[in-house]
Amino acid sequence: ERLDGNATNYWSELCPKECRSCRIDQTRRNLTMDCSNSSLEEIPLISREISLNSSSVTLDVRNNSIRLIPAVQDNPGFGLINKLLLDGNEIDALDVASLHANLSFVSMTYNKLHQLEDTFVDQVLKTNTLRQLVLLNNSWPCDCHLAKQMVRLGTKFKQFRVPTCTSGQRLIDLNRSCITKVMFLMVLGSVLFTLTITFSALYIRHRHSIKVRLFSLQICLGFVSHEEPDAALLPFDAFISYSHRNDQFIVNELIPTLEKAPHSYKLCSILTQNFIPGDPIPTEQFEQAIRSSRRTIIYITKQYLQSQWTLTSFRTTFESALTRSRLIVILAEDVEKFDELRTSLRSKTLLERDDPFLWQKLLYAMPHRSAALMRKHRREQSERTRKQTELLREKNRAREAKRLADVVL
Repeated sequence: ERLDGNATNYWSELCPKECRSCRIDQTRRNLTMDCSNSSLEEIPLISREISLNSSSVTLDVRNNSIRLIPAVQDNPGFGLINKLLLDGNEIDALDVASLHANLSFVSMTYNKLHQLEDTFVDQVLKTNTLRQLVLLNNSWPCDCHLAKQMVRLGTKFKQFRVPTCTSGQRLIDLNRSCITKVMFLMVLGSVLFTLTITFSALYIRHRHSIKVRLFSLQICLGFVSHEEPDAALLPFDAFISYSHRNDQFIVNELIPTLEKAPHSYKLCSILTQNFIPGDPIPTEQFEQAIRSSRRTIIYITKQYLQSQWTLTSFRTTFESALTRSRLIVILAEDVEKFDELRTSLRSKTLLERDDPFLWQKLLYAMPHRSAALMRKHRREQSERTRKQTELLREKNRAREAKRLADVVL
């Protein structure tokens, strides 16, 4: 590149003093300002006149310590640069303000770039003059959003080389794995959402059975158990009404189940054999029993219906008294489901005698002991079991010692 004296003086005057040289290709009129390897910390001020006698301008500031690309308003001549070589500097971020309409080629390899702002990528995609952008060998993190932005840039430039991230993985490959991960998370989210809806629907439909089961296992008592404010005010936990013909079930099964630990319910029972059809009914006795109990349990059998349900005066008095306590009805297997009976028992706790979960449901319908009391009982039960086990071991050891002594003798 040979320049005449006038041309040499002209470009020497326009060339920034920080640059090593300014050369122009006389044939193509391409101006190159060589400011590489000059220990620069910022891009030098550039004269606006550099484009007057040139068709394109290349600024070579490779291998310096530049940290920031200037905005055009801060360095007006910089807005006339067409080709920018920034390799081997310390730039760590790209700002949309550093882009201008005249840039056609930008190379920024071996810098400290670690992020791409969305606004920068959007602006690059809108720019028509920028033909190539080189971002290889930077400190790109292995980030899904960054990988997506790099792929977006790849749609803009035909020869765009997607960089690798700090782990050595190509960001384009990372983007594929991110898409797979997103799809997996979407599918997983859909499955979890469906399961949540399904389990919620099942819980709403079977919440009573679930609570009964948890209560019977004595777990999650804070969720399924509740204390009643009148627990200490009434002398009985339940009043039991039944026919004397059914006392085998009551005496041998129902009462022992309710009276045993850890619940240890206190019961009040009245046999219907004391009341003969046609005789005056001692309604005061029933009312007093019901008023003194937190629950009323009726064991309804054919015999019970024959002796009680046909007595209108008794039924009226009895139902009036039931408004003072919660009613639990146990239907025997041989009882027909009369519509009148069903209507009378609406909104009450209705249990079937042949239900395999009868006892769990009955205990759940009874007044609940405090969770602290139940935990105390479990601890006491565990301690009793431990002591019984130790006592049994001692007996076994004593028996074995006696056997060995007999053998020796």
